[in-house]
Amino acid sequence: MPWPDTAFGLADQAHRVAQRIVAMSGGRIRISFEAGVADGFAAVRRGDADLYFASEHAHVETHRALAYFAGLPGERAVAPHRLAAWMQVGGGQELWDDLAGAFGIKAILAGHSGDSPCLLATRRPEAM
Repeated sequence: MPWPDTAFGLADQAHRVAQRIVAMSGGRIRISFEAGVADGFAAVRRGDADLYFASEHAHVETHRALAYFAGLPGERAVAPHRLAAWMQVGGGQELWDDLAGAFGIKAILAGHSGDSPCLLATRRPEAM
């Protein structure tokens, strides 16, 4: 994750998602954190990390369209409930799959801070 493990809110979201994944897997999956990783997107693409938890705002240099999956910046921002609805039933996840898949990434909406959504992403199986 890009922020320090002591960051209130953002690091808490990452830890809650990790706890849920561990619980759902019956403990078969274990997650450890490396705080302060500037580019989790690149780390996962290189195979240096299995997952990253961040905001797509940090990756718009990779592709500008990633801003849509970060809820867009400023006054053009998409409200959290509208973003979640678009991702779940409006075709947003399919578009994100196509875009992130071009980089070997599978991303899912995994939280929202109010200002920007967070994602959990891993390498796509075919990219491993």
